[in-house]
Amino acid sequence: MPEEVDTSKVSDHLNRFWKGEKTCPICRTNNWLLEKQYGSLPVFDRQKPFYMAGPVYPLAVITCKTCGYTFYLNAMIAGFLKPPELPQATASAPVKVEDKKS
Repeated sequence: MPEEVDTSKVSDHLNRFWKGEKTCPICRTNNWLLEKQYGSLPVFDRQKPFYMAGPVYPLAVITCKTCGYTFYLNAMIAGFLKPPELPQATASAPVKVEDKKS
């Protein structure tokens, strides 16, 4: 099940960082909708331009209810989500890397 957005965290973030009028740059209204689920953008790979699996950026999605203008906030950078914990690599022995000086 998709993780729900903590709307209070997103609202607090917007109020803290959004300077000036909080109006839509297209229609100049202040009629915002904060989506209840995170969106995502796939990471672009020039070698596989139509490849849709792989890493994504989780995004809080904010949409103008008047005209549909939409913008995103990176949920991990803004602190809404913690980065996932990756499994620890298992190695049979520690690896030592030495500097080689020319």
